[in-house]
Amino acid sequence: MQATPADIFSGVTVLRLENGDEAVYIHGLFLECADIAQGDKPLTDIAARLAGLLKIPFRQITLPVPDDEEWCWNDIADALLTGTGSGGTGV
Repeated sequence: MQATPADIFSGVTVLRLENGDEAVYIHGLFLECADIAQGDKPLTDIAARLAGLLKIPFRQITLPVPDDEEWCWNDIADALLTGTGSGGTGV
């Protein structure tokens, strides 16, 4: 799914990787992440409730796990915003 800057920078966005890892952004600002393999609890439910309480949009974007072992969440968000990828090859 290709996100537009309006999608990322409006409301609460959960970026979810195919391995279950998640990151939460509010109006484009990184808030928190969960590493499911390390036993972190998923953040999607809390993020959705937060969006409801704040009366702002909520969206979840599911992406492949990046090929680059040195990736970070902001690399993925930047790739979505610039249209250079979805967090897969090259990120």
